[in-house]
Amino acid sequence: MGSDYLKIKLTEVQKAYLLGRNESFDGNIGTHMYVELKFKGSIIKFERALNKVIEKQPMLRAKVDNINEFTILDNYVHNIKIHHEEKDKYEAKKLSIRQKLSHKHYSSDDFPFYNFQALTCDNENYTIFVSVDLLIADGLSLFKLLEQLKNEYFNLKSIEQDKAEELLYINDRYFKEKISDRYNKSKTYWSEKIKSLSESPQIIISENKIRESKFERKEYNFTEEELVKMEKISKEKGLSLSSILLTLYAGAIQEWSENKSFTINMTTFKRPKKSEYLEVIGDFTSTMLIETKINKEKALSETIMTICKSANTLSAAAEASLNIKQIEKRNIYFFKS
Repeated sequence: MGSDYLKIKLTEVQKAYLLGRNESFDGNIGTHMYVELKFKGSIIKFERALNKVIEKQPMLRAKVDNINEFTILDNYVHNIKIHHEEKDKYEAKKLSIRQKLSHKHYSSDDFPFYNFQALTCDNENYTIFVSVDLLIADGLSLFKLLEQLKNEYFNLKSIEQDKAEELLYINDRYFKEKISDRYNKSKTYWSEKIKSLSESPQIIISENKIRESKFERKEYNFTEEELVKMEKISKEKGLSLSSILLTLYAGAIQEWSENKSFTINMTTFKRPKKSEYLEVIGDFTSTMLIETKINKEKALSETIMTICKSANTLSAAAEASLNIKQIEKRNIYFFKS
């Protein structure tokens, strides 16, 4: 491999993702997204569209060199594995592929960090299975991947140029921030604050499940009427839907946690807001510690405000290194959009 290949440094979050899948850290779990798409059309054209996106998005050509660095390959063509099955055996085959890809474990030596497969019984209607390791793509990037795939397939809007320049800018910006006065103030604050924060949720899990974890996706769809009501209530209370859902999430964890007060490590987006950077696929996330103390005897709105105030206090104090009592007077909630 030549020395002229593009190199991208791993962020601290990416290093954590990489180390966390190691059994030595009681992990053995990667950060992973899996989705199935119903597709009708030409799978050859779909594969061609996918490779056009890969050609323009460097992180879809990323290979881990070591714990500190990715190498971006100049060229890579992804061949979609196509399964053909009889109609009466289609569902069984779909379940078999789902079981393999929905819990696919990528090691640091793997390449690429995604897998596309397709299943058909008539060469026209397909189930497309998509497995992506979040080491190379955050939540927004996954939406962008599917959007760009659609645009390329239907010739709606092609990506004009390779996103290497934008990717390098975002990566450089991240590491420059780490040597800034603002970062050092935040680091000093958190190094002290973490001593008094509650532990992570202590959830009882059997050793067998730790060694081989299985996940199920749980969904609940709100009706339009329910959503309108929630938005109205949240607006009246000066809260956001994000803060409401965060509190409900914490409440669900509390049901299964031995310690009822705990700290959640929450993922946040950290990428420039200009449109050219929003189109780049990559993992541009950071994390924030949020201490939760839920008292079920209090009104839900009061609990939400308490959690939001705690998050706002920690965020502002870390950034400005101000006195906590000064910041608590600010009536601003971190999750309010």
